[in-house]
Amino acid sequence: MNDNDISIMKRMGLTDHEVIEFLKFSAYHKIIDYVISLEKISNSFKLTVPTHPLPPTPTPKVPFRSRSLTVSSERISNTQKDEEKRTIKKKKPLLSFSSMLERKRVNPEETKTSAKDDLTIAKTKNEIKHERRKTCSAVGLNALALISKSTIVIKECEYKEITKIECACKAFIAQKGYDLETIKLRREAVKELYETEVSFCDKMSLLNTHFRIPMMQLKNNGFILQKPFDNVFLTLEDLIICSKMFIEKLKPVVEHFNYNTCLGNLMEDLLSNVWPYIRFSIDYNIAQSELKFLKTYPCVQKLLKDKAKEPSLDNQTIEGLLIQPVQRIMRYPILLKQILKQTSKSHRDYKTLFEANADYTFFIHEVNERAKLRDKLIEVSQTLNDINLIQPWRYFLRENKVSLNGKHKIVYLLNDMICWEGDKILVDNKIVLETPKATTLIVKRNHDYIILKFEQESDAKDWKTVLDDIVANDKWRTNNEKNWFSTLCKFKSSWL
Repeated sequence: MNDNDISIMKRMGLTDHEVIEFLKFSAYHKIIDYVISLEKISNSFKLTVPTHPLPPTPTPKVPFRSRSLTVSSERISNTQKDEEKRTIKKKKPLLSFSSMLERKRVNPEETKTSAKDDLTIAKTKNEIKHERRKTCSAVGLNALALISKSTIVIKECEYKEITKIECACKAFIAQKGYDLETIKLRREAVKELYETEVSFCDKMSLLNTHFRIPMMQLKNNGFILQKPFDNVFLTLEDLIICSKMFIEKLKPVVEHFNYNTCLGNLMEDLLSNVWPYIRFSIDYNIAQSELKFLKTYPCVQKLLKDKAKEPSLDNQTIEGLLIQPVQRIMRYPILLKQILKQTSKSHRDYKTLFEANADYTFFIHEVNERAKLRDKLIEVSQTLNDINLIQPWRYFLRENKVSLNGKHKIVYLLNDMICWEGDKILVDNKIVLETPKATTLIVKRNHDYIILKFEQESDAKDWKTVLDDIVANDKWRTNNEKNWFSTLCKFKSSWL
């Protein structure tokens, strides 16, 4: 390795680390033939051939001709002088970078040996060889340090050939730094994310075309009620819009995928489009009960019977299509985890992809928790015989057996009201909380107030903490799923 070789590699755009790794790696011989052919074809790109000698080659093993295993120091000294003379007479220049690559193996020239070629001489030559290698490495590194501080001017006639060599070297380094099989698996994982999104969007379009729009016409004509219709199809239109946005953003990533493709930041940006899935997930049970009610209408029965023969639906029912959003939102963390598994920790996308996966996991966890709270709200509405309690923004938080204004009752805390059998009080930023005793909580709003006496001090403290959180974080006015989703975004860092 000489200064000229290092200079050429620096011209090609290789960093100091890449130069060292390139020369270390034994597979560099694969591009030798390509580099040599370029030099033979082009006369504009020629490498200067240095004139200093080659490193010594190992001496072939020969049978000893001497009966003695020791040689005098005088004879060894004469032998070294003879070797130097032969080296001067047969002086060969050190090959250039490409020529050195071409010399994959050098068959050592068989030299005439005599009785002086014994174990001592072989050992001495091996030591000289190792010392010479160390010296060359040190010289090369020093030259590399000097060249890195200098400016190299590339002639115009050299551009074309240097670009070709640079491409070959960069390809070699890329193959060394990245596992091609892992890159292939990562691409397949990203492709699966895209293709499943396309399939999901197609199914939602079928649900909209064959079921929602015909039922909307029935609703407009007064054949079915509006509330059951709204509770069945929920945020379907917004869902289709957001899914198409996912597809639009993911398509160029799949089409132009390479080993440096990043997906983490894109998935973080698309997270804001997840909110339409929330309503489908938390109100799935409500949608199923409302669908059963709609099926009691003869016009709906006829519609579903006709759609069962529709070829484009491919035997898919309205029940099977309505559950797709619930399954889709749960699948995002699984798909992202699969992509993350095929992403090296040294990849620049690993950190952002890890954070995106954590964020999607967080929201799925919150959606699951809220779905449980919505199911509990349905139970409360049935217990109190008040169907109007079920609203898109409302969910259950707490229930306790307390003494309410001197009477024992079960009181339910929702995110925007406190209710019990026969009455309720709204919860918003106008309420005032007082705790005259450890087990007593007074809730005041304008001219209304209630006195809650709990059996345990911890229950009273828990209710006060939850009410303070509702007021402080405006959870009482999450009048739609998008607002609730935005509010949830503020606190995801505390969960992570």
